[in-house]
Amino acid sequence: MQIVDGDKSILVRSSAKLNLSLAIHGRRSDGFHEIETVMVKVAIYDTLRISPRIDERITLRVRHVDADSSVSIPAGPENLVIRAAEAMRHHAGIRFGADAVLEKRIPAEAGLAGGSGNAAAALAGLNRLWRIGLDDKTLGELAATLGSDVPFFLSSSTAAVARGRGERIEAIDFAGPLHFVVVKPAFGLSTAGVYATFAQRCTASAATALPLVKALTTGAPSDLSRHLRNDLQFAADLMAPDLKLVRKRLVDECRYGAMMTGSGSACFGLCGSAREAKASAARVRAARLGRVIATTTA
Repeated sequence: MQIVDGDKSILVRSSAKLNLSLAIHGRRSDGFHEIETVMVKVAIYDTLRISPRIDERITLRVRHVDADSSVSIPAGPENLVIRAAEAMRHHAGIRFGADAVLEKRIPAEAGLAGGSGNAAAALAGLNRLWRIGLDDKTLGELAATLGSDVPFFLSSSTAAVARGRGERIEAIDFAGPLHFVVVKPAFGLSTAGVYATFAQRCTASAATALPLVKALTTGAPSDLSRHLRNDLQFAADLMAPDLKLVRKRLVDECRYGAMMTGSGSACFGLCGSAREAKASAARVRAARLGRVIATTTA
């Protein structure tokens, strides 16, 4: 996450993430699933500009820059930026206002956690704008109340293992960089819907992320490729069979394997270099399977 102080506003860039592995270990008593996932931040960014107001209102405007404008991003109280601002005000006991402008480049309904990154950006940006001075631990606790992925985006780590429902973050000594081709199909998938399908049609796993974590310390794609995993992939394929076509094309073009990220619908292929990813992306783009992005770890 990058924060830039301006004369009258603060600009925050929040990245997307990819799940290199995602194991579902079962259902918890609180209704969430117990997971173990290895995530990396990638250089696909939304930007959030926040300016102070003289009254107590929190406003949000959403602009689609490169993101799919066919997916409606709410700008009301259900948006995670607004929820983060309200959580910050409630915790600090203040009633400051702010105007926020969110420029969307990260595809929605994709498993890239753009909304979670936006929430983290709002927490970090407002903590500075309003001069609240919350420490990292407190910000992390607030982040966990907003969503399972949000604490990861507040961390300085490029790669991490997340456990519990995703809120327990352990940084990985990451050798990097890694290079990817990301495909977001024209359709999206509901996280709740994919997890519901998993609960109905799939069984929990005892898989561990440790081999992948060890491979990340070397940063060699050849070491990583055999450990890519996503327990939600079968459930997502049942909901959207065309995902198989996307992954097949990525496997054909990216020599170190392909996988869906998160609950989908975006999939990624792992390449050996930025040049290789750019060339592979051009070939995948020709297949017209959706929006195609060549990117690297952030």
